[in-house]
Amino acid sequence: MLPPFIIEAFKALSDVFQEGIFMNHTTKSLIAGVVAVAGSAILLFAEGPVVNIDQTKHGNLWSAQKDIVAAYKKIGDAQKANSSRLGGHAEKARQLLIEAGEELKLAAEFANQR
Repeated sequence: MLPPFIIEAFKALSDVFQEGIFMNHTTKSLIAGVVAVAGSAILLFAEGPVVNIDQTKHGNLWSAQKDIVAAYKKIGDAQKANSSRLGGHAEKARQLLIEAGEELKLAAEFANQR
């Protein structure tokens, strides 16, 4: 779930576009700033991957999610040990692990429907 201030920022942006407010350079800069701050806040408040698959139904998927959580934590440890000087690659890997965990959950849900 996104923090409330991010939701409000996006609502304000929506109002700007719906009301057709004149888009001068200052307005465009303001919108770009809000989007940049919101994007940063999403990354800051993003939760790591979780294990949310039923182990009794999908043992292999559950195990894979568990490994993803462990890898996510290890990458975080590496970032701390290297003062986050990893060229953004470690953070990208962490984001991809979050996505991988979500995809595994979707796979389990799909299997449950069959």
